[in-house]
Amino acid sequence: MNEKLCLYMPPFSSLESYYEMVDIASEYGLKHLEPLNYFEFETPDKDFAVKLKEYADKKGVGFPCFSVFINLVGEDSDNNIETVKKYADIAKILGCTMLHHTIANEFDDSSKVLPYENELFPKGIGAAREIFDYCKNLGIKTVFEGQGYLFNGCQRYKRLLEEINREVGILVDFGNIYLVGETADDFINLVKGRATHVHIKDVILTDEKGFMGHRTLKGRYLHEVDIGQGIAEVKSGVEKLKRQGYSGLYSLEYTAPTDDKDKFKEILNYVNSIV
Repeated sequence: MNEKLCLYMPPFSSLESYYEMVDIASEYGLKHLEPLNYFEFETPDKDFAVKLKEYADKKGVGFPCFSVFINLVGEDSDNNIETVKKYADIAKILGCTMLHHTIANEFDDSSKVLPYENELFPKGIGAAREIFDYCKNLGIKTVFEGQGYLFNGCQRYKRLLEEINREVGILVDFGNIYLVGETADDFINLVKGRATHVHIKDVILTDEKGFMGHRTLKGRYLHEVDIGQGIAEVKSGVEKLKRQGYSGLYSLEYTAPTDDKDKFKEILNYVNSIV
């Protein structure tokens, strides 16, 4: 298996532990696992991090990045900033070189954030800057993807990079940008060889919300699908990233339906063939 592949989302719904995630990564020949604030890490647990690192080391699985799904522009912003710092401490224990965190994680109703952009955007920038400085002292680089409505799309992401005034890492996510009516190709063109990390997933747009659909700015609904079966330019995007000089990891953001191991293996082989 390609050593550039990284397991990100739990591939099977029956999984209940990061020990199982390490086992799955090892079973499928993956050398990297990107944890997030899920399973035993729903709260920052340093003792568990030490135990998990020991377990993963024995399995030959490393942790390049830790992801935190959190809201830094709401009423609990100050507390959540401190929580992300605690996850940065966890990332340090795990040996991560990167920390990825969201800033404004509203995905279902743009009216909750965009009318307040002039207030929320600088608040989010301030939070991200404070976390960057904390992580830098730990030897960890914070990386940002386009996410939600407020920090998504080429124009807003470019503004993030300009206003944060820090050497942050750029995370290319293949699906999130469709939430605001742009494409993965648009974002890859924007970063022009500066990508630090990559999340691979695929999406479609429909007129029905269905299960876990996210409302786009154009009124349709964004859904994740099997990688290679949606509208995200996954294959051509990976090729373009390589031409731009990207040599980092590709985190697989995919959960197989109903613990379908054959489907997961199929997706894994497809992504392996293009990275």
